[in-house]
Amino acid sequence: MDAAPQDSRGTGRPAPGAYLAEERAARVSPAGRARVGRVRTALDGGRVLLVAHTGYEWAPGLGDLRPATAAERDAYDAARRIWLRTRIPGVRP
Repeated sequence: MDAAPQDSRGTGRPAPGAYLAEERAARVSPAGRARVGRVRTALDGGRVLLVAHTGYEWAPGLGDLRPATAAERDAYDAARRIWLRTRIPGVRP
């Protein structure tokens, strides 16, 4: 699966739909994995609003983000499909 664009029109800001990984979560989580989300929107000051596979939104701190790897993007998409199938009746993504 192709990655969503990481740069919005050459601005240096992540494009909506880009997959990003929050490294802070990997440093403080017992599992030691980065939390992956998709960019919902770019905020002022270089921050972004991310959406988890469950629909939860959060704005990670500056400097904690990196582009998600292909494996992380695939895991996000798989988790999203499973979540939609089990949480929302009738949805078959």
